[in-house]
Amino acid sequence: MVIKNKYLNKWLFDNSGKNQLFVLIITRLVPVFPYNLQNFAYGITDIKFSTYIIGSLVFMLPGTAMYTVGTAGLADKENRMLYMGIAAVLAIGVMGMGVFLKKRYIQEGQDGR
Repeated sequence: MVIKNKYLNKWLFDNSGKNQLFVLIITRLVPVFPYNLQNFAYGITDIKFSTYIIGSLVFMLPGTAMYTVGTAGLADKENRMLYMGIAAVLAIGVMGMGVFLKKRYIQEGQDGR
């Protein structure tokens, strides 16, 4: 079913591996999709295991830290503004990384067509 969809096939099953890494980065940076479904999806793609492990480790950390620090700010009345400020800086960093990576990968993909 995924292979028949030309867009998913292009992004997940390309030979270069750039698109796979881009999809991994975006889905790990923006933790909207459940990780269990992501893990299954990456299991059926051709992404290298080392790329999957290192990419997941690096790009899950900012979002996880943002949610953890933000939740700590809700629980701690004395240092609430400090924790919320740190969470806001992490959120801006995550969004900035997403925008940077999108510009880098999408522009390269459009130039090569």
